[in-house]
Amino acid sequence: SLFINGPYSQSVGNLSVLSGMPQIENLGISNIPNFKDLQFAQNMPKLKSLHLVSLPILSLDGLSNISSLNSLYLDCSNLKNADALSSLTSLQTLGFAYHNYEIPDLHGLSALENAEVYCNDLDKIAGMPSLKSLTIHNNAQEYEGDFLRGMNSLSDLVIVGNGIIGEVLPSLGPALRELPSLQKLTFRGTPMDSYQDYSSSLSNLGVKELYFLLEDDSITADKPLLPLSPSKLEDDYTVQVLNLSLAKIQNLDDETRNFYPNAKAYLSHFKALKRLYISGNTLENLDCIEGLTTLEELDISENYISDVSALRNFPNLKKVKLSGNPVVNAEMIPDSVEIVASLD
Repeated sequence: SLFINGPYSQSVGNLSVLSGMPQIENLGISNIPNFKDLQFAQNMPKLKSLHLVSLPILSLDGLSNISSLNSLYLDCSNLKNADALSSLTSLQTLGFAYHNYEIPDLHGLSALENAEVYCNDLDKIAGMPSLKSLTIHNNAQEYEGDFLRGMNSLSDLVIVGNGIIGEVLPSLGPALRELPSLQKLTFRGTPMDSYQDYSSSLSNLGVKELYFLLEDDSITADKPLLPLSPSKLEDDYTVQVLNLSLAKIQNLDDETRNFYPNAKAYLSHFKALKRLYISGNTLENLDCIEGLTTLEELDISENYISDVSALRNFPNLKKVKLSGNPVVNAEMIPDSVEIVASLD
């Protein structure tokens, strides 16, 4: 393996030495202002993984027909010609940072299992049956969920957005329900239009894990937002893990936007829930989890909860995270429940 991180502010010499390294399998190159040619890769018959960041390359032609390459990540904003991607028939993993260039049709990449793309790329991968993991970032345009139909191997889907432009539309829900292998669904930030109803995308999808997370790790990251009509929600008998920490719920029935009491109307539909994260949601009591008797693990940290006596009403509860609450009666928690610092 070889990883080269340049100073970016100045050129790096002797780059031609890369053409004499036929044994390289994993290569990462970043921040080199005079790195413009990928032709060296033709002399790396064992190259499996390539990670390119902040390089002024204009074309991927140097990668054409490299049959050994199975993982590629691109973060090169100057790129103009990405046509060579369609010749990389051994690719299993392909990821893009934000970009303005066009990518070619990728339906010929029958080995591709993992992809990270932007919504303007979706027609290039629509319905690909080989995909198992997919991350989608929003861009300047709204997009429908129909591209998912036919992705029968997809088990892990992440949808990322900032809630300004480029939201996924409510047609996402019906498309999600046609994915027979989907097990894990993650929404990061605010990829949904807060004025439209996504009830069909937020329950009874057949997934086991459902996450609503911050857009990223920055201090300005968008908090997750769920636009829904409680009156249109369906009961869910498959979700076992649900993360709603820091989330807001946009109740389209009464036009309120807060976590409590809207959380109770949402959570009451989850009939098989085993692990629940509701950290940082300004909760003052545990009313919103009333009736969730299947719960085994619970994170209620960083709220304003003082009375935890309600935890006696959860016969299957094994672990609870309480930190950051002004709890006054922790002794009311059954001895069979472990108070933990974190939930794995």
